[in-house]
Amino acid sequence: MKQFEELKESEIQKVIDFLLEIDLSVLLFSGEVGTGKTTLIRDLVRHMGSFSEVSSPTFSLLNEYQTEHGMIYHSDWYRVKSVEELYDAGIMEYFNLPGLFIIEWPEVGLPNIPKPYVHVKINHSRDARSYEIRHFN
Repeated sequence: MKQFEELKESEIQKVIDFLLEIDLSVLLFSGEVGTGKTTLIRDLVRHMGSFSEVSSPTFSLLNEYQTEHGMIYHSDWYRVKSVEELYDAGIMEYFNLPGLFIIEWPEVGLPNIPKPYVHVKINHSRDARSYEIRHFN
């Protein structure tokens, strides 16, 4: 486990640099509304070479971003009520594709997410954010 405590928004690059050192295929982000999940994902996707507009796919369930190193699939499960919805929408099939699969609000499907994955939990205080990063094999 790696922790970054009380980082200012301008220090988010420390988290991105750490994540880029890990061989990632599935990356999960948890945290309350407004903690900066989508902001961190946007910066990470840009750093990985995508020029696409990054936004949270809360209503579409999935956005795709092309990079010179492959595809990034970005899903948001905030509105999902059951894992069956994810299977019915075909979202769970993305685990079989090459590329990076990023999921916001993964809790509803967590037992069905194949390992290995990295889970980033973000906590927000008044002026800073803390990050807890765990690798699950």
